[in-house]
Amino acid sequence: MRKIFAVLIAVCSLSSCVKEVDVFLPDTPALTNSAFNALFQDIQPAAQTFQVSTNQDTTLSSTQGVHLFIPAGAFTTLSGDPVEGVVEVQLSQAFKKGTWVANRMGTTTLHDLFEHLGAVHISVMRNDVQLKVSPAAKLRFDIPRLAADEQARLFRGISDQEGRTLWLDINEQTEVLPNEVFDAQSQQWITSWQWETSATGWFACGQYLPAGPATETTFCIMLPEGFDETNTATFAVFQQKNSIVELEWSASERQFCSTFIPIGHSVTLLSISAKEQNHFLGYAETTLEGTGIPIPLQPIGTTPAIFAELLDEL
Repeated sequence: MRKIFAVLIAVCSLSSCVKEVDVFLPDTPALTNSAFNALFQDIQPAAQTFQVSTNQDTTLSSTQGVHLFIPAGAFTTLSGDPVEGVVEVQLSQAFKKGTWVANRMGTTTLHDLFEHLGAVHISVMRNDVQLKVSPAAKLRFDIPRLAADEQARLFRGISDQEGRTLWLDINEQTEVLPNEVFDAQSQQWITSWQWETSATGWFACGQYLPAGPATETTFCIMLPEGFDETNTATFAVFQQKNSIVELEWSASERQFCSTFIPIGHSVTLLSISAKEQNHFLGYAETTLEGTGIPIPLQPIGTTPAIFAELLDEL
């Protein structure tokens, strides 16, 4: 990653040196929400698509080791009418931090920060019409589990109107259990996390990071004039944890800020922007020291392909 992006920006610490690259920015940038949303659609990894018969039980196996059991008659229309025949099941997977960023997902609930163990998204269509899971049916997911993973909680993703995914802890309603599943591709039994659901959308396994007073520290990123919440998203990607925080725009401070980043953690900072039909990237690495000094990022022009390459290396 550094061999590609070292020329962009380097941060030594919050209170010491910041090295930036000067770039030309338009004097009167146009705010284009549609271009910004389209950029994230361009950098998201493609979902796997399966043709599934509703007349029989089916088990799907993904390229990243996800196993999904679908019972016969599992789907209905949005109005509740049973669906028969072949449907299209799309399965997205997020096991790398860059994939979480590409899907505009952080690892936070309303109040807490967690470390992800993997996430999957399922959607079901027939003739380009969205379907849902029958309340009487249960989809069963198995995602890869490392031997060191001792416990996990289940989170459900809810999309907001800005395209972000917000996480709700549903572990009290839907338990995650350690399991073993036979992988047909490798012809081996693999350890997994397993849960059942009667819903589509995003689901993630995770473990809460230890809480403490340091989590109340406010951490901010400062960008040039014209970069704000209408055309920019900013992320802090933890370097030693599978955790990601999307910072919130503060209109009063004209900065992107968060209280979810504990002091002492090293993070990679990213700003992803689209405006005036151009794409911009800001990049830095730092460790939160609790000084309260905002980190300046200087976005430079780039392409969706560069975004995708950077995210793949996180």
